[in-house]
Amino acid sequence: MDKHVKKDKYFILFLLLVSFVMFAFNYDGGVSGYNATLLGLTYANGILPRAFVGSIYYLMNGILPFDLYTYGNVQIFTFIATTLFIIFWCLLAYYFIKKTGRDYASYLEYIIVFVTLFVIGSFTSFFNYGRLDMYIAALTILATLILVSNKCEWLVISISIVCVLIHEGYVFMYYNVILVIVLYKLIRAHINNDKRLRTKYIIIFVISLICVSLLFGYYTFIYNGNEGAYESTLNLAKHLTYNEDYHKEVIRAEVLGENLFKEEWSRYHIGNIIELVFFLILFLPFLIIQGKVIGRLIKTADNRLNKWQYIIFAIGSATTLPLFILKVDFGRWILSVIVYYCLVMIALIAMNDKGARRVWAEEIDYIRSKTSYGKLLLVYAMLFVPLLDVNICNVTGKMLDVVERLI
Repeated sequence: MDKHVKKDKYFILFLLLVSFVMFAFNYDGGVSGYNATLLGLTYANGILPRAFVGSIYYLMNGILPFDLYTYGNVQIFTFIATTLFIIFWCLLAYYFIKKTGRDYASYLEYIIVFVTLFVIGSFTSFFNYGRLDMYIAALTILATLILVSNKCEWLVISISIVCVLIHEGYVFMYYNVILVIVLYKLIRAHINNDKRLRTKYIIIFVISLICVSLLFGYYTFIYNGNEGAYESTLNLAKHLTYNEDYHKEVIRAEVLGENLFKEEWSRYHIGNIIELVFFLILFLPFLIIQGKVIGRLIKTADNRLNKWQYIIFAIGSATTLPLFILKVDFGRWILSVIVYYCLVMIALIAMNDKGARRVWAEEIDYIRSKTSYGKLLLVYAMLFVPLLDVNICNVTGKMLDVVERLI
């Protein structure tokens, strides 16, 4: 076996080990009432939002010779889904490394380890264990792989549609990854004067955006609830949750169509902002690295179109701003921002973007020159793992508790 291939496989084994250690550390055997209740949403009761995964669960229940609508089977289903997600992520990481080539693989591995800490650490924590975010993150990673590989790229349209059906918040959380990579490939096709590819990426971008916008518009502005589905959904939720401790707000919002904005915002938003300030201060070393890399990408671009593709990359995370303003799960929004920058950077490097490769290699070489600084950064990142939901992470949550006691 070639020594480079062996090294890549050892790295993936290390990634698997780290992932399952975090899973074992976080796992307490339980699925929260919120996440279990979501499996009770099904299209058998009407065109409900966030009912795609619940509908698959419903179909599986009709096929399998045992009843899935028990809390014990929710635990098993969630455990299997999370395990498959970890394996899926590590296999795709291996593909990105192989696609990048050995000369740059060691640089790419830093990003992969960093994003793995947050993604696996967060999706195996109690608040996000079994959350719908894991499924849309998995499909977003798959879409990134498809775009990097240049194969079956039309599937990106279907993937984006399924993601909105899983959770309409995908539009603000993870859709930016697909849009920015497609725009990048469109600009590259224009620079290379490839009319066929340029037309292809324009069509993918436009059709995907139209379909996603229509679905999002329906669930956000047209859907007014389905009272007829209330009792059946409630009954399923009782069977799916521990001691029938279902999440009432999920059913109120997704089945009855109630707007919980004022209720959530007044209860949590001031605390959200205080935590965000603490988080940004503590997370500053990584923000500096990100700012340096993106700044150099834009500054060293050799023409206007190259500069624009990096500017689009820089501002792509702005799609999450409505979430930070109107919603309260700041931990989830921050996770989506981290995934965005890491995943798009991985894609640029894997697609042999010379600017991204050069700038990222220079930054890693600089960090390596500071002896153990790079390893210490990864250890420091563990301070923020896992990212939660209303509380950003355990550290900022405890800091907020201290502030509230003082006030």
